[in-house]
Amino acid sequence: MAELNLSSIASLLSGSGISTIAKTVGAEESNVQSAIGAALPALISGMQKNVSTESGASSLAKALSDHSGDSTSNIASFLNNVDLSDGSKIVSHILGSSNTSTTNAIAKQSGLSSSKVSQILSMIAPLLLSLIGKKNTNGDSSSAGLGSLLGSILGSSSDLGGLASAASGLFGGSSNKSSSKKDGGLLDGILKIFK
Repeated sequence: MAELNLSSIASLLSGSGISTIAKTVGAEESNVQSAIGAALPALISGMQKNVSTESGASSLAKALSDHSGDSTSNIASFLNNVDLSDGSKIVSHILGSSNTSTTNAIAKQSGLSSSKVSQILSMIAPLLLSLIGKKNTNGDSSSAGLGSLLGSILGSSSDLGGLASAASGLFGGSSNKSSSKKDGGLLDGILKIFK
């Protein structure tokens, strides 16, 4: 993939990826799409917060390196074989003390239970590490270098409203068009956790 950003990651997950996640957690695809639309920026924002310290940057760099060799050529296969226990540990590390509040906010937005959102996060977190690890080809473990990489994926705009709009539109035709303003507000709240 030439460029890695929220849209390109969402495109990778669309179709068979969403279908695989929906079958695994036992949820409607539209709800899974909504959850992922909020989860992607939340996880990347969590990583950005972690790399604000050199120890956090070093820890993330090791995780990226560990996952960079994972094959992501078939997203459905990757998701079918993902280690949910490892994924849960990754999510806990990325979100830290914000794990429960973030999971609950995504659950509220998507209409899924918190346990299903936790499963979704555990499935996509290793995928994110793998995709970002492949982009971190020089093995940069500096706070500034990783912060810049994550910032480019998240988008250069610091306007949370813009980010919320981008995230809510990641999968195109959402069945929850009438609640997009409400969802944007929830996403703003999720992302403010990491400011």
